[in-house]
Amino acid sequence: MSEDFGISWRQMKTALLLGGAMGSVVMVAVPVAAWQDGHTPDYAKALGGSLIVALVIPVLTAVTMLFSVRIEDGVLSQRVFRRWRLRQGHVEDLTRVELRCGRSAARLYFENGTIVRLPMADTRELQALCVHLMECRPDFGNFIFSPRAARLEKVVQAFRLSSIQAPSVTRRRKHDRAEPGIATRAIPWGGLRRTPRAA
Repeated sequence: MSEDFGISWRQMKTALLLGGAMGSVVMVAVPVAAWQDGHTPDYAKALGGSLIVALVIPVLTAVTMLFSVRIEDGVLSQRVFRRWRLRQGHVEDLTRVELRCGRSAARLYFENGTIVRLPMADTRELQALCVHLMECRPDFGNFIFSPRAARLEKVVQAFRLSSIQAPSVTRRRKHDRAEPGIATRAIPWGGLRRTPRAA
């Protein structure tokens, strides 16, 4: 069974909506500002500015969406379009994971010097990645968190504590809200990340 981590189509739709909302604000604000200054509004300029603003966030999101991380059969790989493999390393050879350090959402280091980068991902995706790595390697604990990843650090610590004690029936029921045909992973204080079951 394989699992992918990175920007999803759902987040791309959110970026499109956000870009459209910002573009609409510019479309209205430019003519209003011209009227207040006593000038005739330049609607062509307003339309061009709104289109540029509306496309900035979706374009940046689309670029980062090209890259993702896949874990399959103990192998962690960086993918393009979730299909072509750029670089890879075995989870057993993982030495360090940096989260929100520098420009990448995550950097994963291996014994042979390979570095797998995840350019962009939201907090829930990074939480799921950390949990999955700890499930694959219960002895692994070399996670390095930047100040921007304080919430991720709490999730990792909570998962380690919860893995020591078996989850109660009440807690399992609380997180078991999956629809038929959907597998969920309960991430402590991080919500549910739903992935299709393997065929």
